[in-house]
Amino acid sequence: MSEEKDWKALQDRIVKSKGQGPKQVFKVPGQGMDVRVAIVFTETMLGTKTNKELLLEHIASKHPEFLKTPEVVKDEIDSVPEDVTMELELEKGTTVFARDAEGQVMVFGYQVLGAFKGAQAAFQRITGLKMPAWKKKLAQLVFILERDLPLRFPEDFEELTICERPLKAETMQGDRVSIARSEEAPIGTALVFTVRLLDKGLRPQLESWLGFGSIGGFGQWRGSGKGQFQYQILSETKH
Repeated sequence: MSEEKDWKALQDRIVKSKGQGPKQVFKVPGQGMDVRVAIVFTETMLGTKTNKELLLEHIASKHPEFLKTPEVVKDEIDSVPEDVTMELELEKGTTVFARDAEGQVMVFGYQVLGAFKGAQAAFQRITGLKMPAWKKKLAQLVFILERDLPLRFPEDFEELTICERPLKAETMQGDRVSIARSEEAPIGTALVFTVRLLDKGLRPQLESWLGFGSIGGFGQWRGSGKGQFQYQILSETKH
C-alpha cells in the first residue's frame, strides 16, 4: 500500500504542475557538467513556426505515425498563438514565434540544440573541428534543460515587427516569386538557458557551437545574417 501511495503522490504532483514542476534530471557524477549560457542577438531574429493548421500538415507529412498519437504534437500546436492567423492573415510562407500559456513569446530548448547540430555539421568540413560520431554524441550527451525559453527583450521594446522578403523558386512552370512574412524580434533580444553535458570533455566543443552563432545565426533566413548572436558563459557546475 505504501508503494502505491508513493507513486500516486508523484503522479499527482506531475499532473497538477502539468509537467512544469521540479524534475529529476539525469546526470553522471564526476563526468558531466551544467553550463549556464546567455546569448544576445546582434541581428534581428525571425520566428520559425507556422499557424496551427499548417504545422499539423507539416508534422503529418514528415511523421505520419504521430497521427495515431496526437498528444505527441499537442504542445507544439498549442504553442502557436490563436490570434496570429487573424491578425497577420498568415499565408503558407509566414512564420511566427511560439507563445506559452501566458502569452509570453518564446522558443523551444530543442531549437538551441538544433543550432548546435547545425554548427557541428559545418565543422565536419574543417580539419581540427571534426568530431567522430557527432550526431550520436549530440543526441545522447548534450541536453538543454529548459523546455521553454522566453525571449528577453531590450528595455525599449514595444512590439514584434514583421519582416517580409521575396522567395524565388524554380518550378516546372518556370521561375516563381512569393513573399515570405515572419515575426521579427529586435536586436538586443536575449535567451538564457542551461546546457547539460553528460561528458565534460565536450566543453570545448560547446564554446565552438556557441561561437558559430556569430555567423551561423538562429531561426529563419540565417543566410542573410538574421539571428546572429554573441554569447556569454554565466556559470559552470561540475557534477
